[in-house]
This record gives sequence, structure tokens and C-alpha cells, in this order.
Amino acid sequence: MDFSDERWVKLYVRDTPTWCLWDWEARAVFCFLLRVVDRAGVMDLGKRPEEALSVLIRVPLAVARRSLKTLQNCGTITVNSRGTLIIHQFLPAQTARQKNRHRQEASREFRRLNMQNYSPPCHTVSHGVTRGHTASQMSHDVTTRGEERRLEETRLEKIPTPLPPSGAAALSLNHLLSESKATYEAARPGDPFKPPDKKELAAARKLLTFATSEQICARLKIGLEQPLGAWLAVSNLSDLLRKWDQLGAKPDMKKPPSPGVFTETKDITNEF
Repeated sequence: MDFSDERWVKLYVRDTPTWCLWDWEARAVFCFLLRVVDRAGVMDLGKRPEEALSVLIRVPLAVARRSLKTLQNCGTITVNSRGTLIIHQFLPAQTARQKNRHRQEASREFRRLNMQNYSPPCHTVSHGVTRGHTASQMSHDVTTRGEERRLEETRLEKIPTPLPPSGAAALSLNHLLSESKATYEAARPGDPFKPPDKKELAAARKLLTFATSEQICARLKIGLEQPLGAWLAVSNLSDLLRKWDQLGAKPDMKKPPSPGVFTETKDITNEF
């Protein structure tokens, strides 16, 4: 198997209360569902969903029937009247990324363990800080770690602040794109809407990880109603992702001067 060319899904290992309350049949069926639904967490089962699911994931009909009932009762999935199965929270779970802080901590721990297991030939005793290190080398190491921590905190501050959950189920990517198109056409009726490209789709998936479709379109409307060229003006979801916090805070419409850029000139030739 060529792993680089295969589709895969995330399966989280935390034992949540919901997972522990399921019986083994519901747990097995849910894992199988993750493998067969599309990238939006949706699957069409037709007029006989229980029988269709039994055939698709290759389990007995009785197991499929009991498991569907269990998963629907706890709100994990929904099967509507047309036989469409939807896994709630599928998109946020599959598009979530580990925080930079956690990745950096894991990388530092890995480097630390490697250094503890390494003993240079000239050293007779192995310690966390060997006796052969000078004071300048030790202080340099501390300074480097401090700088790395500050850079990491700066990167985390740029992550958009998540909104509190609204209680509504996670909406699919197609629904967000259709709602954003309607919002764009209503705000700018004379400007044709451009179909989303790869960058736009990536921005839409990122926005859905911390906001609902209604919240996204509400801030998109604010940005679209700004005059063209204004600081808070946006034209698509990619612009909205970059200016998410600013549109929510509603700061001054004028862009503040960039750091390190002089806002006025002064003749200083006569001061020397």
C-alpha cells in the first residue's frame, strides 16, 4: 500500500463519558462509519438506512439497527427522513491541528531524552549539564530557550480567539460556502462572486473549527460593507480569517501606522 496516496481519518483515543457509555457494538460501528462517510461526514443510506449500513460496513443487521439507535439517542449522528446520515462534529475533529506549544514541548522533550542518552568520550560522568561546559555556554543555552518561548507565545497570540459554542451542530463545508455566497451577493450586488479556490476552501475549513456558519457570515457581512480599500474591508473568507479578531472587536476604521515606519518627516540637518 502506498500510504502517501491513501485517504485517512483521525480516530481520537480519549475515553470520554459518551464513549464509555456505548456498548462494544456502538463503538465498533462508529469507527466503521468514520471510514465510509465522505469528507463532510455525510453518507446517503437511501430508503432503508439500517439495511444499507449493514451491507456497507459488513456487520449483522441486528448490530447495525441497535448501534444506529444508540448513536442517534446520544446525538452523535443524525439520520434524516431522506436516509442521509450525518456525523456531528466530524469537520472540527478532522481539521483540528495540534497547538504549536504542544508540538514544541514534544520536540524539546525528544531532544532532551536524546541528550541524556548521549555521553561524549571525553566525559567520565554523564549529567544533564556536563562539567566540561563553561558558564558562557550554559547562559547561552538558557537565553536560547527563553527566546524560543517568547517566539512561541507570539505565534499563539496570532491564532484567532475561539467563540463560545452556540449549541448548534457543526455545519458542513458546502453549507458555509453557499451561505457566504448569498452574503456576498447581498452586500455587493454589482460585483460577481468568484468560485472558491484551494486557498478559500482551506480558510473555510479553518473558520469552521472555531465558529458556526451564522457567526462567520455575520462577520463577513461587516467586512463586505466596508468601503473598498478600508482596513477592515474583506472580499472573501481568506481575508476574513486574517481579520477575524479585528472585525469582532470593531476597532477604528483607520489602519494604525506600522511599527518602525515614520509617519512624518523632519529636517534634522541643522541640529548638528
